Amino acid sequence: MQLHILHTNDVHSELLSFARLVTQVRTVRDALLESGDEVLYFDLGDHIDLSNRLSFATNGEINAAILATLPLDGLVLGNNETVTVDPIMWEKIAHIVDKPYFCANIDEPSGSWNNKRGKIYTYAGVKVGVCGVTVPYLKILSTLGVQAREAVSVAKASCRYLRERGADIVILLSHLGLHVDEEMADDGIEADVIIGSHTHQFLEQGILRNGVWIFQAGRFAQAMGQITFTIDPTNRTQPLVSVQGKLIYNQVFQTYDAQVMQVMTTYSAIAKQRLHELIVRLDRPLRHELFEESALVNVLVDAMREMLDVDIAIVNGGVITAALREGDVTLGDVLNVCGTPMRAVMMEVPGRTILRLLEESLDHEVITRQGFGYGFRGYFIGKPHVSGGFVEVDLDSIVQVIIGEERLHPDRRYRLAIPEYMLLSSHFKAIKDIEYRYAAPTLKLMLMYGLQSAKIRQKAEAWRYRSLPFSSAQGEQKNAAL
Repeated sequence: MQLHILHTNDVHSELLSFARLVTQVRTVRDALLESGDEVLYFDLGDHIDLSNRLSFATNGEINAAILATLPLDGLVLGNNETVTVDPIMWEKIAHIVDKPYFCANIDEPSGSWNNKRGKIYTYAGVKVGVCGVTVPYLKILSTLGVQAREAVSVAKASCRYLRERGADIVILLSHLGLHVDEEMADDGIEADVIIGSHTHQFLEQGILRNGVWIFQAGRFAQAMGQITFTIDPTNRTQPLVSVQGKLIYNQVFQTYDAQVMQVMTTYSAIAKQRLHELIVRLDRPLRHELFEESALVNVLVDAMREMLDVDIAIVNGGVITAALREGDVTLGDVLNVCGTPMRAVMMEVPGRTILRLLEESLDHEVITRQGFGYGFRGYFIGKPHVSGGFVEVDLDSIVQVIIGEERLHPDRRYRLAIPEYMLLSSHFKAIKDIEYRYAAPTLKLMLMYGLQSAKIRQKAEAWRYRSLPFSSAQGEQKNAAL
């Protein structure tokens, strides 16, 4: 007999593309069932991405309603679901989807929608066990009130538990990334197959690693995966005869799935109303520059410092992607200029660390480099913007930094807030290995707070970088003071 596993992952709210892919999912599944084969279908998480206007305006409910129309046998929460969607919404989303979730290392805040112990499916007497784990960003989840556990040890225990319950074949659904999946295989995890996600690899035929097959189907609804198990039910010691996998790519000429399109039509009306909610009425535009200081980024960085009550806040300008015109600013406008799901992190550091961070951030190669990962939704990383003081510069060289009314002292400790991208990106080495904690509000919420504050808006064009003519005395002053 043959059992086919269909899988999708990391759609990231590319909903129209997914509507086409769903047509292929249904076509493939129906043909396999008609031939007499067995089929399971799983989604591996990050279906939601709140940079999408419809997903943002409906708190992910449009994604849940789309998933509810599919012949799914289970899902995994991705990090976009766990760290960008309010945990209060998880149970509602799970209720709308109405399919099993497999996240063994997440303790859901409420409800019983999470199959932490996995599930066993039986075909002709052969037991197929399925369990799942997701990437645990422990600090941010703790800030959001969610209990999570390290994923690898939980994955190993979950697979072992299914074996102990009599599973002949074990499938691990993993939103951990290919490198972690490979490490688990090398370490002898008791799984036959790991279906992966998170790192967006297109694994054409899968990877066989230490006896464990690893599969992944890319990103953005560009492909679906099909894994075929050939099973011999008469062989009670080793019923799994062979494993084969392939990717089926989305076709641009494919028709849109009617059920998905109906959901999108229904929720688009709801989203449109929310996106037109008025946030503020501006009496003058707030400009944005790619590589220079920008009024709109100053609004964000000032809001961050005030909301988090820190001595200094630093924000790379690329997290904002456009300017705001004079007049009405709606929720949709805020999403247009600040699509990132990022939050801020807070830490206490000595002055010399702040100086190093600013020097790294002002490097022209960093400012003009394309940002990637960790919730970054802009293009260029951008110039660092400062709140809580100002920076005197000669060309690209820092002469001195003033915090409050005093010159930055190298040994004094300061409370610093930055976007999590600066913490996690490899470009900012000054703050690596420093203890930090997350703030609950997203950058979008901070920007809205700043826009609604007349005091913050009025200071937006008070530039924080002051250029000085070069002199050797100034260079000596920098070396002596910092």
